Amino acid sequence: MTARLPLAEGETLVWQGAPDPRRSFAAYLVHAAVGLIFAGVGIDGVVRATMPAALAVAFAAGGLLFLLLPWIMRSLAARTTFAITTTRLIVMRVARDGPRLRWARYEDIAEVACHARPDGSGDLLIRHRDPAENDIETGLWESLVGLPEIGHVDAAIRRRLAG
Repeated sequence: MTARLPLAEGETLVWQGAPDPRRSFAAYLVHAAVGLIFAGVGIDGVVRATMPAALAVAFAAGGLLFLLLPWIMRSLAARTTFAITTTRLIVMRVARDGPRLRWARYEDIAEVACHARPDGSGDLLIRHRDPAENDIETGLWESLVGLPEIGHVDAAIRRRLAG
């Protein structure tokens, strides 16, 4: 899904693309394996009564959530559009009630990390200067898994961050 993003007057689109849902799914398969183990331990704990019931249920519930993570992340990637403009980074996700837009000006970006794959795709991790804007758990403003042309995307962002 690549949607048309609203641009401010005088703002120019430099690059626009979307994460590859298949890459997002594959990136979280390890989480699913860990989830399967935790769910198994929790279910075994309930069946054999080898651990307190509350702990066993917590293991099973957490494990099931991790087991579902690849499908959740694939769905999220399929509804995401990312754009680099002359003045800001924009992330748009389409929800049931319509598109949700997040953006950050380049001067508000503290750090960008790029993890490239041999096929040219990769992951982009973005940290905002204001800690309140970052996710409490990850400490990131945004993470995009499976972006195409990651070298081009990373270079375009770094050019704008440099001035």
